Amino acid sequence: MKKIFAVSLTIFLLSLFVFPKLSLAVTLTTTELQATSVVLNAEGLLPNKHYVVFYVTNFNSQTPSYTYSPETTINNDGTASSPVGGLSAGGKYSVTLSYKNDPQILASIDFTTPTPNSEKEITQFDFLDLALAVRGQIDQNAHTITLSVPNGTDATNLVPTIQFSGKIISPPPPDPNNPVGEDFSNPVTYTVTAEDNSTQEYTVAVFVLNNIITNGACGPANGETSPTAPTSELCSSGIPTAVSGSGPWTWKCNGAGGGTDISCSAEKGDSNKKKTDLSTSGLGLTAPCPEDGCGFNELMIVINKIINFIIFVMAIPIAAIMFAYAGFMLVTSGGASEQRTKAKGIFISVAIGLVIAAACWLIVHTLLSIVGYDGSWIGL
Repeated sequence: MKKIFAVSLTIFLLSLFVFPKLSLAVTLTTTELQATSVVLNAEGLLPNKHYVVFYVTNFNSQTPSYTYSPETTINNDGTASSPVGGLSAGGKYSVTLSYKNDPQILASIDFTTPTPNSEKEITQFDFLDLALAVRGQIDQNAHTITLSVPNGTDATNLVPTIQFSGKIISPPPPDPNNPVGEDFSNPVTYTVTAEDNSTQEYTVAVFVLNNIITNGACGPANGETSPTAPTSELCSSGIPTAVSGSGPWTWKCNGAGGGTDISCSAEKGDSNKKKTDLSTSGLGLTAPCPEDGCGFNELMIVINKIINFIIFVMAIPIAAIMFAYAGFMLVTSGGASEQRTKAKGIFISVAIGLVIAAACWLIVHTLLSIVGYDGSWIGL
């Protein structure tokens, strides 16, 4: 009995201090864990086993698939490392570790490959080696970059300083230790490639300024109202910067050759005013209404148009016809006093009617002007 106890104690102590514990530690860092590959690391292995195998299970489909790494040599310190490729971006995987020709699973770990970033923007494009540094104006909507360099600058030998978000950019930026100038006498297209291999092109245009001083001046888009950011007619002179903001929108028209800059803006809103037909006579007399609908001012506009239509479009032509008719009666009356009297009555009645209509029009509009109503719709 004592021998059995002694043997058991000996085995227990050996298991604690002699035989190493088995474990699997997968080191997943940004340099090792990529979208389609990973480096698997294990420690605590028995060197006398010589080889281990990493089994990778893919859980990205309804039916899991299995792959395994080649036989990996166990180092003398009980560690092993193996790269595994052919993975899917954003995929879920499980790794198990076993000795060669031994089905026993020593350890396991789960991991998820990252999804590649889709960012692909040029964030800075400058010429810093000139006497006066020139900063590029980047339009992220149109994907254009404009730079204005001083008069006399050789546009065929410019060294750009580029910052971008993405994996690579082509053409590549100059080597800072051995910069070589590039030709910007014509627009140059740069292509930024993201980590997910999507691309975005930018067109870089360089303008060599002359000695003429040009002050920046806002274009027709300044002060206008539009549902979207303006893209044209930004400046009547000068170089427009990128439009910023989400409404109102702002931009600058930069002067050239030492000229002054000016800030411009446009409001956000519906640029098309509604037309509401407030008449029922079929004359098509309308008033422009604001976005929140027609009000008293628009009603007065229509009433004013109706009055003007009656007086100037209808009354005056009818009066002219009646005057002509009365004149005809007077000329052809001969010796008939009754016809002459009737013609004179027509003359007098028409004249009085015109005087009364004009007086009423003047009185009403004068009173409205006195109380402060806008003369734009009272006809003054």
